[in-house]
Amino acid sequence: MRRRVLFFIVQFIPLFVLCLWLFPRVLPKYQEIVVRGSNVGLNRLDPPMRMMVTEDGGWRAFVIRPDGSEEFYWYRPGTYLVLVYLGLPLLPPLLLATPLKLASRLRRLGLGMVLQLAMHMLAGFVLVWTVRCLANTPDSTTCMALKTTVNDYGQVMTFVIWGLLAWDAWLPRAEHGGAIEAA
Repeated sequence: MRRRVLFFIVQFIPLFVLCLWLFPRVLPKYQEIVVRGSNVGLNRLDPPMRMMVTEDGGWRAFVIRPDGSEEFYWYRPGTYLVLVYLGLPLLPPLLLATPLKLASRLRRLGLGMVLQLAMHMLAGFVLVWTVRCLANTPDSTTCMALKTTVNDYGQVMTFVIWGLLAWDAWLPRAEHGGAIEAA
């Protein structure tokens, strides 16, 4: 087990540094994809809504009127979205440093990134929906809880996805003639 932990740490650190360097370079395109996905749900609300990425990397939401015109509804500065996207530079090194065969790590990385993208799209939708919900029902415990969860989920969901995809790498393995490796 110690060897696996050491293997993990030695690989995680340089991968994390690389992903932190890539993060600001990848985020603008990634955000556009997230917002397009969030808009699929927002367009189905009544009245429909639309979200866009602003120049500062924030989100701006609009209500779409029956005549097709848009009315500004809500804005979130890019600096506040850091918590939402915090897992983006963290999940790849967690999965790539997990002590498994390379092919398994790459498969899990692909699945993990798809899950994280889906969660970010859902977060965008839920965040705009909860702002609308709280405007209509300020004392809604459900809407407040959802908004708080989405604001803070970035860190937690990254570890949940990693745990779901890599839990088996940390179980004791049968080695040396079937004996379970000591921790």
